[in-house]
Amino acid sequence: GSGTFDIDMKSASLRGRVIDSQSNAVADAVVELRSSTETNMRMARAAQTDASGTFVVENVTPGSYSVTATKVEGTECFGTGSCD
Repeated sequence: GSGTFDIDMKSASLRGRVIDSQSNAVADAVVELRSSTETNMRMARAAQTDASGTFVVENVTPGSYSVTATKVEGTECFGTGSCD
């Protein structure tokens, strides 16, 4: 058979800017968005910052998330994320 369905998909975009302690833009940092309630590693989303430190993560569903930003330069790691 066939039917008609109303699909209500709600999502948003997370936009932001990564800056350092001197308020300078951090280019090429990886921003990771991870569900605070979901333990599945596949639920993590990531975006890279541009030259002005700006990033966008599209199609974010409603929920609680933790956001980390990490940048590796040579052997040094900067940010709130893990640099394994």
